[in-house]
Amino acid sequence: MASRKAPEDGAYTIKGLVKNPWEQDAEELHIRLNGTDIFTIEPSRGEAEAASFEINGVTLTAGEEVFFYCPSTTEGGWVSA
Repeated sequence: MASRKAPEDGAYTIKGLVKNPWEQDAEELHIRLNGTDIFTIEPSRGEAEAASFEINGVTLTAGEEVFFYCPSTTEGGWVSA
């Protein structure tokens, strides 16, 4: 699980690209704030171009973290992110 910490209070735009080039057992990238998913996206697979995402107006206080993770769809499995 990766995260980004807000440097100061404010409204932020979260954007990026997500790809599953090795077609691991993961169906979605989850973006979570305070224990709740604020966005999910299905990554592109294999040779396809990376899927882009953008979330505008995410209000954060200084030090608050947004987490990014791709859980495995196989029990006991893992996914590199």
